[in-house]
Amino acid sequence: MKNLFFLLLVGMAFSSCDDEQVLGDTSTINLNFTALYSGEPLVTNNLDFQYKYPDGREVAFNTFNFFISDVVLLEEAGGLEAELVDIDFIDFGQNTTLEDAQKPISITNNNVPSGNYKGLKISVGVPTDLNNSSFNQFGANHPLRKNDGEWWSGWDSFIFLKVGGSYDTDGDGIGVGQDASITHHLGSNAVFRTITIPKQFVLEPGQTFDLNVVTDVLNLYQNGNEYLDISISENRITHDPDNLDVANSIVDNLGNAMSVE
Repeated sequence: MKNLFFLLLVGMAFSSCDDEQVLGDTSTINLNFTALYSGEPLVTNNLDFQYKYPDGREVAFNTFNFFISDVVLLEEAGGLEAELVDIDFIDFGQNTTLEDAQKPISITNNNVPSGNYKGLKISVGVPTDLNNSSFNQFGANHPLRKNDGEWWSGWDSFIFLKVGGSYDTDGDGIGVGQDASITHHLGSNAVFRTITIPKQFVLEPGQTFDLNVVTDVLNLYQNGNEYLDISISENRITHDPDNLDVANSIVDNLGNAMSVE
């Protein structure tokens, strides 16, 4: 009996040491998402906030959202990846004041391996295996189930990214005279994109680190020194799954639009 009691104490001691080792080797990451337009906080659903498009006309926004998936940190050595987010939905549609727009949408992971990292890899969209599944198979709190309104049966796909708003067609400002709708709704497996954003940082054991992901909407429309010509009505809409030219041009710019601070 004495020997058994001694073995139990030893086992408990080793178990305690192992627990401390795991805790000591992990950190907390706050993944903070904010949206900008030409470097300024993006305010939505508020016509007091109108932004200048490069052609000189005003634009205003009521929608900006996207799915993120397979978000990982890239370790500096060894090529390993530390998973942060499986899938989630980022929605800036409630940024109706400047104060709202300056507050990030945050996702926290409390169990990230400590160490040296060299960047963030992030996919925008829903991976093919999930996109081709019925959202009804997921639990009530799953991001695809909670955001099943983003499923479009006509596309047989979730809408991966949305930019919506108004464009001033006659030069007198949004809300006066003639305005046109911007409805860039991007779906289908063809517009799924993964980008890698370089960022050197160190996660210290037991510490919390803020990783700030900034998306500038204007840069989604920039191709080199040129911008998408949204004075052309066909360029203001992406509702045809058989014509993805505009959709692809937008998601191909994600690498320029997203940055990590």
